[in-house]
Amino acid sequence: MWHMIFKFPKITDEELTNLINKEGSYCGAARVLGCNPETVRQHSKKRKLTVNIKKYTSNVGAASRLPPIEKLIELFNTHKSFVKIGNIFKCNEETIRSIFRKNNIDLGIRQTNIPDEKIFTNENELSYYLLGCYLSDGCVDNKFNRINIVSCDKDWMEDIKNAIGIPNCPLQEPKNSKAYVLRYSNKTIADWLKVNECVPKKSLICKMPIIPEKYHRDLIRGIFDGDGSISFTTKKSDKTGATILKSSRADICTASKTMADNLFELFKSHGLCPTIFVSKKAGSKSKLKNGRIITSTTDCFKVSFQGKKAVDFLNFIYYDNNLLKLNRKYIKYKEMKNFYLNLRHYSFHTGKSMTSLIDVDPVATITHLDKPIPNPILIGSP
Repeated sequence: MWHMIFKFPKITDEELTNLINKEGSYCGAARVLGCNPETVRQHSKKRKLTVNIKKYTSNVGAASRLPPIEKLIELFNTHKSFVKIGNIFKCNEETIRSIFRKNNIDLGIRQTNIPDEKIFTNENELSYYLLGCYLSDGCVDNKFNRINIVSCDKDWMEDIKNAIGIPNCPLQEPKNSKAYVLRYSNKTIADWLKVNECVPKKSLICKMPIIPEKYHRDLIRGIFDGDGSISFTTKKSDKTGATILKSSRADICTASKTMADNLFELFKSHGLCPTIFVSKKAGSKSKLKNGRIITSTTDCFKVSFQGKKAVDFLNFIYYDNNLLKLNRKYIKYKEMKNFYLNLRHYSFHTGKSMTSLIDVDPVATITHLDKPIPNPILIGSP
């Protein structure tokens, strides 16, 4: 933005001193001389001039010429650089940059797509579902209020984009990764998420937020869509040709012991009967599909429902077909539910009132973290 010149103008020490003192800053003197402020500062230092610099005078003067921050953001979002914005208002690019930082505007994200804040702050079924998604697969940055959510399910990410009002926001695809990243910056949404326990670096300290009980199932559905899994497999009997159940379970995985305990207590309050155990200990090794060996740095906890109890749990969170959800898991749930519906003498558990005709004593299947399950698949299975 400053007109660079290769030769400093001929000016005496007295003239340069008077000019700097009059303008109150190297930036002001540089505008008069048509050069870079650093050039003026270096000449002043080399000549050992005694000058009176009015601290921040240039910034204050520039600020008086600048429009409201909303207008600056609008210019920034139209892909104008700080240099070009500075040229428009005849000030230093650093002045523009410092104003953005002072207002906690994320300089790494151009807000061409701004989410609807009310989607979160209205606090309804959708907002608490989204909270669950961010508690599991999202993160919030403290400094610039940057909000990220990551998933390998592109269709689900597109659904979330549409739900929060930014359908045209491009998904980022990091190199050497099959994941998709939805990223934006918004102080109101970031503050709401942090108040509801979606704090920075939450993986090991995450806990259940305190929300109205009627929204528990929406929150859990979001957590399950992010950190949950469904296993449902059957096979044909060689002798009779009948369909035999091989595996039927639904799990939520977390690295936070506090969150695992919170989930356990919440499910109990709704009459559901999970098991809870350490599925992977810190230091254990596992092999990825690409052959790479990774070592777990922390314990991993699972809150699990086996057999018919998995259907009871899934009925609890998928209480309405029109709700926002991860369709891949929902389809697997429907397969599992239809299988059990075809069995005789079975009705589903519908909440606090126990209507299930499961033969196993529900209390006997509850196991706390202090007593890990050696073979959890067998416990509580029909």
